[in-house]
Amino acid sequence: MRRRLGRQSPRATALFLASLGVFFSWVLVASIHGRQHTQDTQHAPTVTGLVTSASEQYHSSRSGPGSYTSRYRVRGRTEAGATWTTTVHANGQDDPSLVGRWIPVKVDPVDSRYAEFPGRPTHSAAGVAFAVLAAACANVAAVGWLVFLYRQRRALR
Repeated sequence: MRRRLGRQSPRATALFLASLGVFFSWVLVASIHGRQHTQDTQHAPTVTGLVTSASEQYHSSRSGPGSYTSRYRVRGRTEAGATWTTTVHANGQDDPSLVGRWIPVKVDPVDSRYAEFPGRPTHSAAGVAFAVLAAACANVAAVGWLVFLYRQRRALR
């Protein structure tokens, strides 16, 4: 007799828990990468640039109010006279009054197309903490369930 996948199948539960563990482990890697990118950018030297445009994107949420991500195009000049352009990323709604103003920014030392406002990181340590907790819980549950299945199968022999 073939086992049905569903509530009665312990293998399906093990597969589901393992999938959750893999997913949250991937989220953990992505959040650590984002946090490191923000840390590198926040420790870069501050430069001043002219805001040429501002835009925002709304991210909807089922569980509550959504959130906004803003992007500002900023142009400046180096001391040698060369011009540079970057995009400043920020959490929250955009501020149209910044267009046409000179502002301080932190430009990523590796990728000059990415910048942030000084003291306003886009990735927080709370996101990494959530990812660590979620990945740990999902992986412990998956391993615990697999150990339970192994012992149950061994006891039946």
